[in-house]
Amino acid sequence: MTWPTRLSFNDMVAYPRRLDELLDAGKQAGMTGIGLHIHLVEEFGLQRAVELLRASNIVVTNYSAVGHWASGLDYGGRPRTSADLLRNLDEALALGTDIVGVTGGRLAEGDKDLESARARVVEGIRALIPHAKQRNLKLAIEPVHPSFPGSGLVFPTLRYTLDVIDALGGDPCLGVLLDTYHVWWEPDLPALLRRGVDRVFIVQVSDCRQPWSPRTRGTGRCSARAALISTCSSATSRHSTPGSTTRRSTRLATSSFRWRHCCSVSPRQAQRCSGRGSASASDKPFSDRNRRGYA
Repeated sequence: MTWPTRLSFNDMVAYPRRLDELLDAGKQAGMTGIGLHIHLVEEFGLQRAVELLRASNIVVTNYSAVGHWASGLDYGGRPRTSADLLRNLDEALALGTDIVGVTGGRLAEGDKDLESARARVVEGIRALIPHAKQRNLKLAIEPVHPSFPGSGLVFPTLRYTLDVIDALGGDPCLGVLLDTYHVWWEPDLPALLRRGVDRVFIVQVSDCRQPWSPRTRGTGRCSARAALISTCSSATSRHSTPGSTTRRSTRLATSSFRWRHCCSVSPRQAQRCSGRGSASASDKPFSDRNRRGYA
């Protein structure tokens, strides 16, 4: 199959595959872009990860996620210090991407002071801004559905995320990682998209299915996302450009506004997007594993 030129793959779709396995399978499928999470690179070491990516000719579209200021621990329970965050920014540069995902992280066990946790996150982002600007990096904050008891409590809505960006002075390096899985339900979404159209750095049009509570979190998501794509198109129709002119810039659905996005879909779905009939054996490395991940 021919990999769609505007398509990038989110590594969490193939979790828990290792980076070498994922890139080998991606190369078979003709993948050209991938969004990476920090733990995959740390497993191999930065130098080895760069070598694997160069050998595969797959470009890194974004690197996630720095932050975790709410508790100071990442999702694996490891402490994350300021030095770790700066190292992650340097890793993004070495990997060749200019977009770094940002998460507030989860509250510490037993911590119920959400207001203080959010304040720590805002101050953490404020302190990170000059380091990102120094490296010409963009920080993409991801709002997470509040049904997720961890990171969903810190940035629960797109509205709150945009409010935080404004409160931090609206620096051009601050933006949003817009995941349809997490924001489709917001009742004023069209207005929010118009408000933050220049702030959307990444659009994830699908995401990995959580193994827990599949009925409550999985039912009807595809149709909801299809509706969101249409909403995004209409909401951004006033912000048209003649075409995609920057690296990895793209249009979302029929929108004429240039959006970078990381589409977390299987090669089978990508094949359908490119209109090339039934899937071939090249999609099997992805489809034969449970899709697991975390917010």
